[in-house]
Amino acid sequence: KYAGLCPKEKSSGKSRKHLKSQSGNRRLNKAVHRIALSQIGRYGSQYAKEYFQRKISEGKTKTQALRCLKRRLCDIIYMMLKYRTEYIYHKVTI
Repeated sequence: KYAGLCPKEKSSGKSRKHLKSQSGNRRLNKAVHRIALSQIGRYGSQYAKEYFQRKISEGKTKTQALRCLKRRLCDIIYMMLKYRTEYIYHKVTI
């Protein structure tokens, strides 16, 4: 929420829409946006690319999928700072 990455609900009657939030730290949001773009780029992380493609295959637009990736990256960065640890990817098979 601090980075302005959580969706904001706009509803009227039975209609509901989720819009991007204008609140939060815009500089942090911009930094996470650049990280996300570099992760799905040519030399980025294969895990981020897989996550991005999975969101697109779920029916999300590229913008929505990028927003999901930004939220995931923000969670990872927060946990790294909170516990002062290095990020190690663990693939979970279901």
